[in-house]
Amino acid sequence: MSAGKAGLGLIEGEPGIGKTRLAQAALAAAAEASFAVFSARADELQRSRPFGVLADALRFVPEVPEGSVAVPGLEYRLVDQIVERVEALVLERPVVVGLEDLQWADPGTLVALRALGRRLAHLPLALLGTFRPSPRSAELERLIEDWRAVGALHLVLERLEHARVLELATELIGVPVGPTLEQQLAKSAGTPLFVCELIGALVDDGAIELSGGVAELAGESLPPSLRLTILRRVGLLGDSALSLLRIASVLGTTFSIADLSTVSGRPVAVVLDELLEARRAGVVEEAGAVLRFRHDLVREALYLDLPESARMALHREAGRSLAHAGAPKLQVAEQLSLGGSAGDRETVGWLRDAAADCVLRAPQTAVALLERAATLTDPSDRARDQLLADLADALVWCGRPSEGQSLAADLLARGPAAGTRDQARATAVRGLWLDGRWQELVEQVDRWLGAAEPQLAPHARGRMLADQAMACVFGGDAARAEQLGLEALRIGEQLDDDGVVFQALYALGPVHNFRGRKHDELAVAQRALEIVERGTNPDLVRFHPHFGAAMALAGNDRHEQAEAMFKTGLRLREDLGTVWDLPLYQAGLADLHCQMGKWDEALVEAETGVEIAGEVGTRLAIVVCAGVAAWIRGHRDDLAEAERLLAIADSEIDRAGPQWGSYWVILATAQLADGRGDQPRAHEVLCDGWTANEHSVGLRTYLAPELVRAALAAGDTELARSVADTVASYAPGANAASARGNTLLARGLVDHDPQLLAQAAAAFRSGGSPYDLAIACEATATTIAEHGDTLAARPLFAEALTTYERLSARRDIGRVLAAMRAAGIRRGSRAAHRQELKGWESLTAMESDVVRLTVEGLTNRQIGERLFISRRTVQTHLSHALTKLQVSSRVELAAEAARQAAV
Repeated sequence: MSAGKAGLGLIEGEPGIGKTRLAQAALAAAAEASFAVFSARADELQRSRPFGVLADALRFVPEVPEGSVAVPGLEYRLVDQIVERVEALVLERPVVVGLEDLQWADPGTLVALRALGRRLAHLPLALLGTFRPSPRSAELERLIEDWRAVGALHLVLERLEHARVLELATELIGVPVGPTLEQQLAKSAGTPLFVCELIGALVDDGAIELSGGVAELAGESLPPSLRLTILRRVGLLGDSALSLLRIASVLGTTFSIADLSTVSGRPVAVVLDELLEARRAGVVEEAGAVLRFRHDLVREALYLDLPESARMALHREAGRSLAHAGAPKLQVAEQLSLGGSAGDRETVGWLRDAAADCVLRAPQTAVALLERAATLTDPSDRARDQLLADLADALVWCGRPSEGQSLAADLLARGPAAGTRDQARATAVRGLWLDGRWQELVEQVDRWLGAAEPQLAPHARGRMLADQAMACVFGGDAARAEQLGLEALRIGEQLDDDGVVFQALYALGPVHNFRGRKHDELAVAQRALEIVERGTNPDLVRFHPHFGAAMALAGNDRHEQAEAMFKTGLRLREDLGTVWDLPLYQAGLADLHCQMGKWDEALVEAETGVEIAGEVGTRLAIVVCAGVAAWIRGHRDDLAEAERLLAIADSEIDRAGPQWGSYWVILATAQLADGRGDQPRAHEVLCDGWTANEHSVGLRTYLAPELVRAALAAGDTELARSVADTVASYAPGANAASARGNTLLARGLVDHDPQLLAQAAAAFRSGGSPYDLAIACEATATTIAEHGDTLAARPLFAEALTTYERLSARRDIGRVLAAMRAAGIRRGSRAAHRQELKGWESLTAMESDVVRLTVEGLTNRQIGERLFISRRTVQTHLSHALTKLQVSSRVELAAEAARQAAV
């Protein structure tokens, strides 16, 4: 692998099939190529425990920062820090990270590997993982799929053929094997480890003799299995050492001398003497501050040689001994869990305590702990309900909202105690929210409230109403959303409960937007933000005050302030580690940048949002991201890509019902139909969108000009006039310049009135909406030209054309040029605009900034801080820039930049 190009490798095989040797050879080759090499065993990262805490091959495991907000996002922060640490190392020199036995890796480790492979794809970094065909977790499957999708080398090592087994044995012994030994080697089933262990055991026992230049058996019996072969070799150390190593196998593939001393009851000095002998025999080896078995199969042989009842008893005793010695709760819980049986309340208590401790840093681990606790708890035990409520909550927070919601629903169906019921309801709502299933959320809350339960506390009712209001507005029912939001606000104000008041205000913001009351939207958003900034209720940081404020600012055409607010909220969510929120902010920025005429940046934000959603399991912003990107692609005449993106959006709507962002999907679908020459279909889509959003003043106001243009093109002047009249009736509340512009544009198009169209252009100019301004200029110019005043039309055509060219809106460029030709207006001597698709001239302004800072050696985080954008957005910009410049790494980018500077 070149030092300037990234690479991913997967080596799959049965135990001992040779993947370790191949991995070592690959790492050695990388080292010779001046790569820094970091190697680890995945089982070492989690110490062979069933509930590993996220670690990485560089042993970088930061502690929970003091004063952290109590949200379960620190696991994602840890992943980010691992990525940043590896990135910093790779910028100094090429790096190889190799991990063995990924089938034992905990989910967090695999999430970190996926993040490394995705975010550092263009750095001189090699990621090499080995694993058995089974067991294979869902996270390992996702890692394999992700890596293979981007071209990872996936080697599946089959068992050795008999001839190769004989070659290996000959290499180990130094001479060819005889017929009797060959028969025994045939029982190895082509497993190299078995061959090596078998030959080693026979040599140690003196059971191989050389005669006539071949190796033959000296005795009649052989160990019948690999496990017994290993035990036979370990048994040579003596009974005392064998007993100690069996206890060590209970602790895991890796273990500390202190823990082994505690659990075995032997002094450290005695333990140390035994382990030194085991190390000399090659049974154990050093692994930093701990020891580990030379191979996991050695540990398995010792562990499985114990009767199951003995293993369970040893695990229980180990857990209690470690607890008495003050070991971490997670370590104690793991041991007790392995020795626990149904109804073991002591073990369940430790598991719950450990889950509560680690949910902040590793919700994946908390899920595993709670799942085990649930299996040990008697189904008739009422305490099990609270345990399941905690499990459902952890599932939602670790990126599995659908599973968490389903578990909470099942729990509620059984009628749990009041406190558990309220927690399960909140979890169910949060799961439906993150999964974008608005209609289900509304229906579920209706059932809860319809039951008229007397024990439902007022503050719980207020929050439930606020959640339902937000779901209604995101699902398109602004009228009911307003009713619910106002009731929630009344309850919150009566109770003087900032939490309920905040949630009600947060829901009312988009309600006012849909109803066309932009000033009211801004007022409630600012009030909600003030509540959070007072800091009296830290739990509110789980919500999105900056997002609501940014949307309100955007709705009032205060675009620069909205952009700053979105980015502030985005950076705060990154710092908190609540990455499931990030797609929401990326979608908001994509929408805003589209309105601001920053189409390239809008595409990047949309792409990044979809990418993050896939990473963390959040679905609530995918439709916006896909819709915005599809609309821009359609204007740029990239119809195939627009169709692909619309398929993503449509799939989400089919799966979960009405979604936030339907406006963009309507426009993009009509745009695609028009681009394919199907104007009747475009007209139909816009009409359906207009009808379906009867109660959304805001959406209809922005949809009106497109529908009027389509209706006029179809000769349906009656519909066009009806639409213009309808939006004109909204005018008294249309205080935003862009809303006034759309109202004037719709009326001007219907009346064919150049003065109204010019007023629309003036409104868009003051509102900072470049594309809408270009549309208004084009319409005004066309109308003026049709009245015969081509001189007055020329500068307006030119302004529209210049804007379309800046946006690379090829379909719009073609349309305005056709209108100019029809009016007898020549473009003039200016060279035709041509967007560069490759090379330095093709880079956007933001891509150029990212490239410049990349060449200076800054990390993605540092670049993001400098440019005030998300570090994930930096990666997307960098990926686009590398593609345009036709280079594949930062090294090549730096060389290309140097050549460009010389030119």
